[in-house]
Amino acid sequence: MNAPAREAVLDEAPSDRSPAGPTDPWLVFDDRWVADHGIGRVAREWGRLGAGWRRIGAGPSPASPADPIWLAARLRDAGLPFLSPGYNAPLASRSPFFVTVHDLCYVDLARLTGALRRVYFGAVVRGRCQAAHGVFTVSEFSRGRLLDTWGLDPRRVHVVTPGVSRAFVPRGPAARFSRPYLLGVGNASPHKNEARTVAAFMASGLARTHDLVLTGAPRAVARGPLDASVRFTGRIDDASLAALYRGADALVFASLYEGFGLPALEAMACGTPVVCSRTTALGEVAGDAALLVEPESTADIARGLERIVRDAALAARLREAGPARARRHDWAAGVRTLERALRAALGQPVAA
Repeated sequence: MNAPAREAVLDEAPSDRSPAGPTDPWLVFDDRWVADHGIGRVAREWGRLGAGWRRIGAGPSPASPADPIWLAARLRDAGLPFLSPGYNAPLASRSPFFVTVHDLCYVDLARLTGALRRVYFGAVVRGRCQAAHGVFTVSEFSRGRLLDTWGLDPRRVHVVTPGVSRAFVPRGPAARFSRPYLLGVGNASPHKNEARTVAAFMASGLARTHDLVLTGAPRAVARGPLDASVRFTGRIDDASLAALYRGADALVFASLYEGFGLPALEAMACGTPVVCSRTTALGEVAGDAALLVEPESTADIARGLERIVRDAALAARLREAGPARARRHDWAAGVRTLERALRAALGQPVAA
């Protein structure tokens, strides 16, 4: 995020959406993370459902290395515990604070990460996690990496899995192009593995009959000119993304590293067959409701794409299994788990 720096005022209105009405604020929530990416979606849904949460509202980017200093000053007189849906935390705090680390991509894939980001995660984020009253993450895979890599107390590291936002359901408009298509949801980050995905698509021979549609702005995803069968959507909203899922013959999500992998879950919720990595958290999220491939093997990704297009029985099974798998993940249930863990850590009464 590159949010413009401007003075922040803690929002006086609690982020309460419960039928019971407003409650006294008991927590400061950093809603500056809300954006069109994985952390941003978690921030949006947690903020929508959390009861009695006072919002930060505005300020500099929470991803800035300088944010811990700004946040410490901002929260100095708040007198409430602080929760971030991302990895930022105050450099010092008189009140309890909680952070959310979605993954350790910057640590585990150091070869793909800039030196400044590696140092920031290895020193500042790790130190703040060790000082926090609690750390949240989004999968058992990520929890295991936090325990193994940073030696955090397992009693203070909690898994709260994301849910499926309301736009992603099987019924609804489906995108159509001049030819059938496979969909890729990602960005230019190297760990999204787009270059290998494009190479696998071309190696599969499916470019003769299908397009590969990639979300986002046109970008360099291969050496040399792209084949005409590879196209980009530009910026899209959730409704358009859901329509793209529904219209696709399959989602291909061969990411090298995911702390969770929301696109796989969203596609399954829409009834779209998924071809995704078997590594990191994706195997945990998708289970047997997706066709799993080795993300570092162009040939294996290509075989997966061919199989999902040619094997009608497999595609039909995944179209049925996907929505059932996705229904296991619910934003409201996740926020209830989150609030129980928060209150327990703060020594407050925990609802049954």
